[in-house]
Amino acid sequence: MKSMRRTTVSLALALVVLCGLLWPFEAGSLKTAVPQLNALLSASQLTVSAAAPHDSGMTASSKGIKVTQVDGVWVATRNGAIDTSYTGVAQNGFGWWKVTKGYVDFVYTGIAQNEYGWWRIEGGKVNFNYTGVANNEMGWWRVQNGKVDFGATGVYQNSLGWWYVRRGKVDFSYTGIAGNQFGYWFIRTGQVDFSMNGRVSALGTNWTVTNGSAVGDIPTRVYNAFVNAGADTGSYQSGHDYCIAVNTAQNLVIVFGLDAAGEFTQPVKAFVASCGKNGSPTKTGTYKTTDKYVWRALNGGVYGQYATRITGSYLFHSVPYYRQDKSTLETGEYNKLGSRASAGCVRLCVRDVKWIYDHCASGTIVTLYDDSGLQEPLMKPNAIRIPTNSRNAGWDPTDPDGRNPW
Repeated sequence: MKSMRRTTVSLALALVVLCGLLWPFEAGSLKTAVPQLNALLSASQLTVSAAAPHDSGMTASSKGIKVTQVDGVWVATRNGAIDTSYTGVAQNGFGWWKVTKGYVDFVYTGIAQNEYGWWRIEGGKVNFNYTGVANNEMGWWRVQNGKVDFGATGVYQNSLGWWYVRRGKVDFSYTGIAGNQFGYWFIRTGQVDFSMNGRVSALGTNWTVTNGSAVGDIPTRVYNAFVNAGADTGSYQSGHDYCIAVNTAQNLVIVFGLDAAGEFTQPVKAFVASCGKNGSPTKTGTYKTTDKYVWRALNGGVYGQYATRITGSYLFHSVPYYRQDKSTLETGEYNKLGSRASAGCVRLCVRDVKWIYDHCASGTIVTLYDDSGLQEPLMKPNAIRIPTNSRNAGWDPTDPDGRNPW
């Protein structure tokens, strides 16, 4: 009896496969085979419901769809019957799958969708490990952990190049300047042009492009502040290698060095910072640094490393520590780098604040301004985030101390 049932199932499956080969995309062509296979679904060894929702707004609903295996054929069923009208993404216990006209399509590689999102498919299966840029018949898309990220705007890469993405999709119509965590880049018809060298005007300023990498001109307000503070004088340049600009609205610090003409217009470093929060804003203006401290007591009974005094009570310093002990970092405050969080000082990670401590002599010119709309010449770096449950959470990952467990 068992042998007879297996033979019947095999015959039904053979009919289904034959119909699929003759009419691969016509649901009606399966009307004679599908009822026979539906009657045999009880022989299936695996039946698992479709994925629980993560977000909404997409088409091709997988609600109620089950991916079921019958003698090696994986089919999509709804209410116990093969749903040959369903094309999209559904799941079983082995993964998420591309379904075409009711059947898992193990040949498909590209981008497919259901109501929970758009997904990177490789060999019929969603690859949740994929992050990059992938394509389907509707365009090229930014994918993060297997899912198209429609919030992504910037420069992203795959094995074919670096691409300008606008709201999740590669914009092949764009030529200009765009950035990512590695800096600003010259984009030509949607792709970074690494052969580009020269001067470009974009985003309201001028850029120098070298092998595709773009650096903006110093903002006029910053240049004027440096000159008015004496940066162009021999007395300043004989003892100082840098000037510093702090955009408190953008929580960004940029260090400028001398250009070929002997002016402090060359951006050399960008640091992500935390400036003063609402109610305790960072003081704006142009000043010259004075004192330096390896450790400095701060408001609230906490301590900062490698502090440099900008003016009065305003300092560059590390994210606070509970004690003068490098393993007592306030991790929650560290994870705010890139946003307003301080009592008025300019917080930096240890690597960056120590660079200022080591390389910027007392008397270095610092100009601070609050301008959220200003196009800065260098991209703000991404801030590091420390998992609060990490055993190393008391340490700044960038601290060069040899005892640092990171």
